[in-house]
Amino acid sequence: MKTPRPTRRFLRATTLIGALALCLGAGLRSGAEPADPSAPDSVEQAFGLKPGPGRELVLANCLPCHSTAIVAANHLKRERWSELVTQMQAKNGMRPIDDATRDKILDYLEAAQRPEDAGLNAGKQTPWAAPLYPTNPIW
Repeated sequence: MKTPRPTRRFLRATTLIGALALCLGAGLRSGAEPADPSAPDSVEQAFGLKPGPGRELVLANCLPCHSTAIVAANHLKRERWSELVTQMQAKNGMRPIDDATRDKILDYLEAAQRPEDAGLNAGKQTPWAAPLYPTNPIW
């Protein structure tokens, strides 16, 4: 029985992918700096969150459990954001945070994810965020 030979298209594609991986790896090892995450356009493209004071705390405390797309999809009032943080700590195992950090996170969310920016769904949690939560096999 003959073993099938890879097509030229397949060989070219795998060679191209390998070359690209080598170039990217060499660029990272050579000390090339990745895009500055504090630059407004790269922040919004990479994380979907507006730059501002407290964004780093949101990234540090929210990303361990879910993507920033969930945060960016919701436009809530401060009280509702606070309720969600409490709910995530009580039900989903979010680590405890001190009051000062919590206030900075809520300040950022209140300024960056305002209900007024949501249009018709002002002040409501969007139904599109729910499918973005990955299932966690540990819980």
